[in-house]
Amino acid sequence: MVSIAVCVQATPEREQLIRWIKQYCQLYGVEHELTAFPLPEDFTDATAYKKFDLVFMAAGGAEGFLAARQLRDEDRNVKIILADDTMDYAVKGVRLHFTDFIHKPVEFKHVVRAMKLAGLGQ
Repeated sequence: MVSIAVCVQATPEREQLIRWIKQYCQLYGVEHELTAFPLPEDFTDATAYKKFDLVFMAAGGAEGFLAARQLRDEDRNVKIILADDTMDYAVKGVRLHFTDFIHKPVEFKHVVRAMKLAGLGQ
């Protein structure tokens, strides 16, 4: 069972990403538990008591990036997918060993690539 977190502030974007992740998991037979967070603070609070295997983070520029960075500091093995419309975070994400960077807008093909890079459904 793969524990997946989705941290996206915009409700329509969050709901679409959740649908795509569920669709991918169904297509590739990935058993998963998915938890959604609207704010980076909510996600950060949850990591104190729950461990995630994969995190999709697309939550508000610097705040989301800092939450992802804090997660990386706490867990070297977690797979982090960062989605943002600022390419500056792509370079920073490489330094922090993020699994993938998605330049917004996110499309299903990006989710497929990210999930495969994370080692799910191969």
